[in-house]
Amino acid sequence: MAATYDSLRALSRQTMKKLLDVQEWRKFLAFASRSFKLPFPAQVLAYAQRPDAAALMKSSDWEAVYGRPVKKGCHGVPVPEGRGKKLVYYYDIADTRETDESRPVPLWHVRPENQKGIGKALESYLGKLEDASGFAGTLLAAARKTVACTLDDRLDDLAAHSPGSLLEELDSDNLLAAYRTMIENSVGYMLLSRCGLDPSPHFIDEDFYGLLDFNTPSTLTILGSAVTETAAMCLSVIAKAVRRMQAAPAEAERAPAVPKPALLQPVPEKRYTLQGGWLHSARPRRHPGMMYYGKDAIMDVRGIGLLDYLQRYEPDNLRRVSPGVFCTKEHDSLRISNGKWYWFSQGFGGCSALDYLIKVKNLPFTTAMERLHGKAAGMPSFFAPRNHERKLASPNPSPSSERTAAYLLKRGIGQAIIDYCLRTGLLYESLPYHNAVFVGFDARGQPRYAALRGVNSSFKGEARGSDKRFAFRVRAADSAALHVFEGAVDLLSYAALETLDGRFWRRDHLLSLGGVSGNGLPPALGQFLHDERGIRKIGLHLDNDPPGRRAAECIMDCLRGRYALYDLPPPQGKDYNDWLRLRLQQGGQNDATENL
Repeated sequence: MAATYDSLRALSRQTMKKLLDVQEWRKFLAFASRSFKLPFPAQVLAYAQRPDAAALMKSSDWEAVYGRPVKKGCHGVPVPEGRGKKLVYYYDIADTRETDESRPVPLWHVRPENQKGIGKALESYLGKLEDASGFAGTLLAAARKTVACTLDDRLDDLAAHSPGSLLEELDSDNLLAAYRTMIENSVGYMLLSRCGLDPSPHFIDEDFYGLLDFNTPSTLTILGSAVTETAAMCLSVIAKAVRRMQAAPAEAERAPAVPKPALLQPVPEKRYTLQGGWLHSARPRRHPGMMYYGKDAIMDVRGIGLLDYLQRYEPDNLRRVSPGVFCTKEHDSLRISNGKWYWFSQGFGGCSALDYLIKVKNLPFTTAMERLHGKAAGMPSFFAPRNHERKLASPNPSPSSERTAAYLLKRGIGQAIIDYCLRTGLLYESLPYHNAVFVGFDARGQPRYAALRGVNSSFKGEARGSDKRFAFRVRAADSAALHVFEGAVDLLSYAALETLDGRFWRRDHLLSLGGVSGNGLPPALGQFLHDERGIRKIGLHLDNDPPGRRAAECIMDCLRGRYALYDLPPPQGKDYNDWLRLRLQQGGQNDATENL
């Protein structure tokens, strides 16, 4: 009997009730590790209908991407798409056949010789993994760290939907603990299973007993979505690493060289097909009647985010899912968040409205440009400064900056660098709390920003009226290179590293962003590029954690094609201050210690 929307809805509810059994949940996690690109509701239905599937895709994708048509008589796995009753069908690789035009399907399996390379790839993505003993320990540590970075994403939704479930009886602390434990254990189970390891020595049934508290469809969906989306972050990194190693084992297993910012090659530009974007590598051919757009015009259009575009020109096609997360009414699985969008049912995403029109609406590049080019002037621009000014309420200065200097010296930053910042007004100590104050000036030399850092506590903040467009920076006398950091201490740590390596630390422009959000181009960077038109090279020294990596990727997507871009996270540690202190521990000196 042909599947209907109502029958699939009933099957989904029936399957989710089964998933509350711990053994069934563990089986589902193993299946989900092989289909991690599908959203959780689609995984549930696929598990109910084809639990043995190795790789699920739509028939159009099988044929377009791999040249493999679906065999006659295969019915596929029906899954509802969006909020309507439209059904889409997924087919396993076993449902397809080879032709003369078929291309290899990159199904991956972890071999013992791949384990070291996977560990390096995960540490490159997540930073140093603590308590990582052996390959299984590395995977479990990666699960814990990824969960720690994404835990809050759905917590508000879970609290809102807990009434009616057993979670309702838990206070906020116990709710967080139950949620975190289930996600950590489930993500760890998925990583072990997909990498060919037996999870049984690492997990017992009691590790998943908290599952019983998620006993309503809404709470289980929130948990399942959090588990599969978090696991997908690590599995995507693992998949790329394994494919790279299997394609070139010697190259992939070689230990990466310690990056030296002045010598590294630019990040390679992405190359796209016409359907997936445009080619940056070559000037497009001009055909009669076809509009040609230069780099500046393309950059202006690339600056239009999808959320801004939909809010202004297609508001009826926009729906709020949760705080900071939106989807389109046409495609419920197309989610917009943190300046990017991703279509989970299709397995691809983008950074701008232009990407959306080309990839989702299937518009040719020139047509998409025509639609957006006239709107660029009326949309928020990455490079145009805002007209209004905020009045900065600078903290009162202390007569002495001894505590601030001692704090920075303890962090490994040299006395000469500290003295320069104090002398030029970039740094001072406040009263009455004796915080370190890092001041940002505009092009006219007026203070517009003040970041506050506790010297005896973990306090971080900004003075009232601070304008992030003018975050802490150190300008060079004459340079076409700009180095970008998340915070002021990272910036000064890089300056200390330059001194350690015998280079003049103010030879290039240095800019802190005042934090990152992954939402388009940071205001500080956009303003600096507007003020300094001679910039040609940009080095991104952002943190070695998921927010820093996402922010670096988003910045590169926004600026690709206009500047030479260098992605330069610290070789070790979470940030550049960690790397500086490691260097000093390894025998390096700075100008504060060289005479000791």
